[in-house]
Amino acid sequence: MKIVKNNYHTHIKLCNHAFGMPKDYVEEAIRLGMDSLGISDHNPVPAFLYPEAFQKYLPNNMTLEQFYDVYLPSIEECISKYSDKINIYKGLECEYMVGHDDYYQELRKHLDYIGLGIHFFNYNGFVYNSYVNVDHESLKHYVDNAIMAIDTGLFDIFFHPDVFMMNYKNKNGERKLDAEGLELCEKMIKHAVEKGIYLEINANGIGNSKRVHPTEYMYPNKDFWKIVKKYPDAKIIVGCDAHSLDALNNENVQKTFNFIEELELNVLENIELKK
Repeated sequence: MKIVKNNYHTHIKLCNHAFGMPKDYVEEAIRLGMDSLGISDHNPVPAFLYPEAFQKYLPNNMTLEQFYDVYLPSIEECISKYSDKINIYKGLECEYMVGHDDYYQELRKHLDYIGLGIHFFNYNGFVYNSYVNVDHESLKHYVDNAIMAIDTGLFDIFFHPDVFMMNYKNKNGERKLDAEGLELCEKMIKHAVEKGIYLEINANGIGNSKRVHPTEYMYPNKDFWKIVKKYPDAKIIVGCDAHSLDALNNENVQKTFNFIEELELNVLENIELKK
């Protein structure tokens, strides 16, 4: 059975929809024989920085106080105790809200990396939910948000870049990318590749998709990753997107490896962290 030797997408209970603390995941990763583990829970979201429509999502994120007083110290404790057995990295999964780069820069000072995870994005005062609000019209805004985030230079990994496919519908109401959608995806992918951003194939997406679409999974999306495959310089990694200990090596992880083999994707085992 294959395992993800280096996972950079790991959530803990501070986000209020995952289980366990860094110590629990680190010990499980050591048991599995992993080489490195990055803890990357959802970023703290101060209410004053985000549009009012975003506020209902705040309970799914740690507070800024928890980031400094609990999150960082708990990872540092693991590094101190287990660094002879496994490499442990401090990260976050961040939404990108335009105009607040200084906030992300301050967070970045305390971290080894930041992953871009676009679950929500703001356009003309409306906060779009990437799981339910992205269609042939709003995909352009998702892509624009991703490109603006990438251009900040703050992000190392683009977590589940195809998450918008969860409920995407093209002009004909079909759950697949049409020519216009493929063109937009290629624009985003090309930009990420040119900027050296790692693109993550997300194992948790298989589980998420199966709960909504029992006969197929929407992300990772084959048409999306076929575009990525066209770019030899694309830096592709696998992310467990673990919200529980078993997610470091469960059925979704194995299906992700099958997905990779089917598409014959060239996947990297680890990432090079910025100095």
